[in-house]
Amino acid sequence: MSNIIFPLLGNEISRKVDVTQPQELDKPKPRKSYNLVLEKGEGDWILAHCEELHVHTQGKTNDKAIRHAVEAIELMVGSDKEFSLTIRQIFSV
Repeated sequence: MSNIIFPLLGNEISRKVDVTQPQELDKPKPRKSYNLVLEKGEGDWILAHCEELHVHTQGKTNDKAIRHAVEAIELMVGSDKEFSLTIRQIFSV
């Protein structure tokens, strides 16, 4: 084991590394991306669908429908996981 110093914006952090074994660098995991489709429902409801995860929800406004969909997606993938949404609205306001 060797003690290697990594400079980090004026501060130093040290990490013990076994130099006899190849080390895999800590790579950031790619963020998952999902598609969210908003459409007009009955009455004043806005429907939100994420087909990749089979998530279907609704809200009285676009914001509420998106928030409900994000909550449902977090339940599916885990709230500690990062993800991005591409939102497509298929109706005019």
